[in-house]
Amino acid sequence: MIAPNNIHPPKNWQDFEMLCLRLWGEIWNIPDEIEFNSDNSQGQHGVDIYGAVENGLKYNGVQCKNKKLNLIDGSPNRISITDIDAEIEKAKEFKPALNKLVIAT
Repeated sequence: MIAPNNIHPPKNWQDFEMLCLRLWGEIWNIPDEIEFNSDNSQGQHGVDIYGAVENGLKYNGVQCKNKKLNLIDGSPNRISITDIDAEIEKAKEFKPALNKLVIAT
């Protein structure tokens, strides 16, 4: 899906992740239950944020990709199909298993 408008990304990574946490917390009706997936020795398995939905029966996750519109040399900096496929493969290892994965850019 191509968005009709571009919103410039936040200036730093932490603000982008916090924006995603709050946004999907509201979208999924779990503003107080959604949380960051802390980085541990096993890694994040392609999930930065997750939360239980449908009364705790399922889990949804978000992978944040803070892409600037262009690189320093002016070339586009977009997420690729290869990037998306790689994130999906990583998220398949996330426990508990995800019902939905959002890749936010």
